[in-house]
Amino acid sequence: MSGDPEDPSGFSGLPASFSRALGQLAIEVVPIDVQLPEPWQRLLVNLMTFGFLEPAMTIRGLREGRDPRLVFRDHKPKLLPSREMTAIRSIVASRRLHRRDPVACAIAFGSEFRLPEGTAYVTLDDATIVSLRRSWSYPWMDAVADDALNRMIARQRQIYLKARACCLISHWATASAIDDYGVPRRRVVTVGCGPNRTLTAVGRDFAVPRFLFVGKDFERKNGPAVLRAFAEIRRLHPHATLDIVGEHPRIDQENVTGHGLLALDRAEDVQRANTLYNRATCFVMPSRFEPAGYVFAEALAAGVGAIGSNHGGSATIIGDAGVTLDPNDLPALVQQMDRFSHPAQAEAFAARARARAPLFTWRAAAERLVRALGLDGMDHDALADPL
Repeated sequence: MSGDPEDPSGFSGLPASFSRALGQLAIEVVPIDVQLPEPWQRLLVNLMTFGFLEPAMTIRGLREGRDPRLVFRDHKPKLLPSREMTAIRSIVASRRLHRRDPVACAIAFGSEFRLPEGTAYVTLDDATIVSLRRSWSYPWMDAVADDALNRMIARQRQIYLKARACCLISHWATASAIDDYGVPRRRVVTVGCGPNRTLTAVGRDFAVPRFLFVGKDFERKNGPAVLRAFAEIRRLHPHATLDIVGEHPRIDQENVTGHGLLALDRAEDVQRANTLYNRATCFVMPSRFEPAGYVFAEALAAGVGAIGSNHGGSATIIGDAGVTLDPNDLPALVQQMDRFSHPAQAEAFAARARARAPLFTWRAAAERLVRALGLDGMDHDALADPL
């Protein structure tokens, strides 16, 4: 992948979590970063960016008084789909693979590079580029021209079609690999995910509704809508509380507590977050768009039901341990939060969360990925997973 596969801060921790889980299954994992070592990678990117500067746009930006560093930075995303960067990363991947003893099978995370011809590999992604393009306006996509983005999609399609199997985190992403990329159903596997923090389901008091929102990107995770819905809930349930974790703005709303961003590598933050999960009676994060949402696996591990979004792949994780809804439908959000405000309903969802949690550990996801390594030519029904 582009970056250190064992870095827990990269790509929401997905590659690192799978690496650890595969190690627990007694599989030797060889991390391969397809980027050059720093500072050579940074120097290469800076030099190549000059080739993507558009004189007219650059001059206009400078005349408008923009910081030259920002003008320069805005052109860096154009490197991502470029043939030049793909070629360099592919060469690095080839050389680093050849330095190793023969690799039984590679796991390709991302499609910014190609593996050497003849390499057996499976892909691992939480979304396809096509599904991202039609679901959310990411800044890097806005900076890339349509023809360049189409080249990225074409490259990803080729990588998928040549893979021994395509592993996706959710059924939403799985459907895109099949419908948008033409990958045969028998070579696509929904592997799921696990929680990024260690949690244990504990008993809790369901008499008072305690909602918990955990989302770094407050706007995309639909934090403002949760605050508006909670204001309505308090009219119905005056003692209800809401805890907000993430990069949120200042919050001045009754019975709402903002905790800021709680880091996974600081013991006091971890303990604080665990306490919030253990007392919550409902986890709520109806993102405007969510490829998967590992926090929903955390809610399962904590034994609490959840309200999520139907824009993306969260339904795969939530299952019957909660509900998904249109993130733009505020009345529906109020209705479901009111539903969770009744102790019997919240407790029933919590019981289903505890039952579902074993399906969504990183070890369980890694076991599904390992099964996919021998998928080629086999009847997919024989490998049907319980997700």
